[in-house]
Amino acid sequence: MKKNNHRMNLIFALILAAACAAAVKCVMIVSEHRPAFEKRLDAFELTVNKRTRRGVIVDARGNLLAVSKLKEDVFIDGEAMLSPYKNESRRHYTARYETIAKLEELLGLPDCSIEKKIYNTPKDRYRHIVVKEGISQQQRTKFDKLFEYRWDENSDEITRSRLYGTGIDYRWQREYPMGRLFCHTVGYAGQQKAGSEGLERYYFDLLSGEKGEQKFLVDSGRRPVSRLSGSRGAKNGKSIILNLDSVIQMFAREAIEKRCKKFKAESGFAIVMNPQTGGVMAMANYPNYDPENLEESEPSSRRNRAITDLFEPGSVVKPLIMAGAVDMNAVSKGRIIDCEDGMFYRRGSGRIKEYNYHRYGNLSLKEILVNSSNIGMAKIGLILGKEGLYECLEKIGFTYKTDIDLPGERSPEIRSLDKWTGYSVTRIPFGQEIGITGIQILRGYCAAANGGRSVRPYLAKAVIDNDGNTVQQLGADFERYGKIFSKDTCDFIMDALAGVVNSEDGTGKNAAMEEYTVFGKTGTANIYDPATGQYSNKHYTASFVGGAPFEEPRALVLVSIRKPDRSLGMGYSGGRVSAPVVKEILGKTLDYLNVPPENTAEE
Repeated sequence: MKKNNHRMNLIFALILAAACAAAVKCVMIVSEHRPAFEKRLDAFELTVNKRTRRGVIVDARGNLLAVSKLKEDVFIDGEAMLSPYKNESRRHYTARYETIAKLEELLGLPDCSIEKKIYNTPKDRYRHIVVKEGISQQQRTKFDKLFEYRWDENSDEITRSRLYGTGIDYRWQREYPMGRLFCHTVGYAGQQKAGSEGLERYYFDLLSGEKGEQKFLVDSGRRPVSRLSGSRGAKNGKSIILNLDSVIQMFAREAIEKRCKKFKAESGFAIVMNPQTGGVMAMANYPNYDPENLEESEPSSRRNRAITDLFEPGSVVKPLIMAGAVDMNAVSKGRIIDCEDGMFYRRGSGRIKEYNYHRYGNLSLKEILVNSSNIGMAKIGLILGKEGLYECLEKIGFTYKTDIDLPGERSPEIRSLDKWTGYSVTRIPFGQEIGITGIQILRGYCAAANGGRSVRPYLAKAVIDNDGNTVQQLGADFERYGKIFSKDTCDFIMDALAGVVNSEDGTGKNAAMEEYTVFGKTGTANIYDPATGQYSNKHYTASFVGGAPFEEPRALVLVSIRKPDRSLGMGYSGGRVSAPVVKEILGKTLDYLNVPPENTAEE
């Protein structure tokens, strides 16, 4: 008996040892193949991104400029549509091809187009193929009626269950109700920040919000079975309110487009700003484009030339250079300068003449601006010297960007002092040998018009959340941008600018208005031709800066038109081409803003 018990114990021990060895082997096998095992488990987990609604962009009056609307796309699972089910009958297989035909008919697609799309789709996108974007509500209703069925395996009856392999995808599509009106400022939104432009790019992350995700446990057909933990809710994007006004924008856009077409110009832009705050009320470019049909536009038409294009500004910089020289005590306000009867030569500086061969003798500083004397400004440059003139450019803000809230602003191009010559110190004061943008010019004029305080140009003034609450104020920052000119200097320059427009000899008299005392300055700049190394006598940039009312300026307007066609015989100067455009925009803007007319009658 003991012998038998001993035998039984031995057999049991051997069985237990074998079981343990098998268990150890199983553990070793699982450990050895754990990555593949975990990969198989991951195949039964599906993560679905929860898309956010992009915030809206509205103008100063609350008009919608950019909004996201919900769109529905029909998609298919290519593998499910063409691979047979397990134990599938020929009838079921045929039914699925009939389904594809019905889907093509419903969506208005050519015959066999879905099969072709499946076979032409890369394998990494095989399980989700969009066959129709932006279906109508009528198509959606028909889709629901047509595809909420599957063949029952046990009968010929149809059950209420969505056909395996088809579905509706939801997405937000960006729309721009104003069309071309704000194409260069609002811009357009792409899938990524790099594919966007304008305010849509500058405030991309703020407008986009934060995507959420939902995790599901799915079956072998990738159909959700249950929800898993680890999901994250989506946060819709915030919205922004702009300082831009659609009515003023319309004034600017219509005026610049009409003028460029009349003069057959290559391009042009107009900017309207509040000189007290730096708020941009309008910014229009010609040519323009439709942000909802980018493929139909040329890259050059999508460029916001007011901030991206550097150009030699010509005489529009003269008042700012003079203001800097007066403020630095380089010249006194009562200084008289001999303008050499229209021709000035200095060794090392070359020969300088007046525009249109004018001949001036002794001129005061005010008269130099009213008559736009090149020689008078060249002599102020000689008085300042290289270091003084460069300091003056820094003071005005011509050596750095404005930091406007738009992407693509170019930094000014001014050569380093060691590369300056006698030509530089005499040409820069009347707008040659420097490259600046329109927005940088207008920032300088804002300081002259508001008593000497520099401003930061801005388009967006507030951020609001999804409940309509203001969560952030944007725009003017007066503490950061301090004074650059004294009040006395500004009063002196403003008086001269009023003379440019309202005196008999003023170059800007085409901008004069009966209701207001307009102040401003013309600029007619020869375009430098790198091919010849000389300034062209055929191509010009015609510019004009103007503002009103004189006592408390509410609006400043810069219009710059590149290459007006001289052969038309209508003129090419800033006073002839651009000053009337400023007058039109300024007059309509002040009337729209209900700015009372000034009393200009003499007592």
